[in-house]
Amino acid sequence: MLYTAIVARRGQYDLAGRDAEFVELTWQQRQKRRIRAVTDRGREVGILLPEGGLLQDGDLLGPGDPPLVVRAAPELVLVIWPRSREEMGRGAHQIGNRHIQAWITEEAIVVLDDSVLSQQLQAAGVPYRREVRPLAGSPVPPPAGGHHHHDDP
Repeated sequence: MLYTAIVARRGQYDLAGRDAEFVELTWQQRQKRRIRAVTDRGREVGILLPEGGLLQDGDLLGPGDPPLVVRAAPELVLVIWPRSREEMGRGAHQIGNRHIQAWITEEAIVVLDDSVLSQQLQAAGVPYRREVRPLAGSPVPPPAGGHHHHDDP
């Protein structure tokens, strides 16, 4: 079956009495418009979204029956726990140098696992640990003004 539209976002629908299927997608998969996946019932489905359509955790896809709900798949991540503003700055600097997407919470910075970044964090004395967790929500958007080249003055 082919799903071609995001019918509703999380919290905007009620599946009571409906026999929905679920598909777990990684953050990188959710950035694509064309996806082949297998549902929680083992059924192969295709997802083909219009230009600009990016999936989020909890999206309801259609048209089709049964309804298909997107779930953020658990992924290996680095959870960075700076203990001070200085460690926050050093960690953020290393993440920025690697051009890695980051999810920032009150307690931590979360990024997809990256072996080079983990080595840089260790060398900079910034505490982190590896965890498996879903990356729901959106990463922090890049700063306005475009891409910065490291050799720019």
